[in-house]
Amino acid sequence: MESTKEIGSLILIGTGLIVILVLILLFLVVFYQIYVMKMKKKEAELLLKTSLESEKQERKRIAADIHDGVSGDLNAIRNFLSVLYKTETSEEKRALYDDIRIGVEAAIENTRLVSYKLMPPLLETSGFLITLQDYFSRLNSKTNACFTVNTDEELIDLSNEVSYEVFRVIQEL
Repeated sequence: MESTKEIGSLILIGTGLIVILVLILLFLVVFYQIYVMKMKKKEAELLLKTSLESEKQERKRIAADIHDGVSGDLNAIRNFLSVLYKTETSEEKRALYDDIRIGVEAAIENTRLVSYKLMPPLLETSGFLITLQDYFSRLNSKTNACFTVNTDEELIDLSNEVSYEVFRVIQEL
C-alpha cells in the first residue's frame, strides 16, 4: 500500500515537473518570438531611416547637379546669345535670337524650380518655418489659392530629418 502511495506521489511530482517544464518552455518560446519581432521592427525602422536619408542625399545631389550643371550651361548659352544679338544687324535674326533667349530663360527658370523642389536650400539654412512660408508665397504667386502659415514660432522646433519629411508631405498635398 505504501509503494502504491509512493508511486502515486512520484507520478504526481513527475506530472507537476513536466507541466512546469512545458510552461517554462512556452514562456521561452513566447519571449523569443517577442524578441525576434522587436529585432525585425528595429531592422525595418533602420532600413526605412537609411532609405530616407539616402533619398535625401540623392535629391540634394541631383538638385545641385541641375543647379550647377544645367543652369550654368543655360546661362552660358544666354550670354552667347546676348553677344550674337549685339553683333547682328539683321532684324530677322535679332527676332530669332530674342525668341531663343526667351526659351533659354524659361529653361533656366524651370531648372531653378526643379532644383528647388528637389531640395529647397532654405530648409537647411533658414529652417522649416521660413522654407514653408517661402514655398507658400511661391504657390500664392502662381495660383489663385491663398496659403498662409499661422503658428507660434516657438513651437516649431523640428530636427532636419523631420522638417525635411514634413516639407515633402506638404509638397505632396
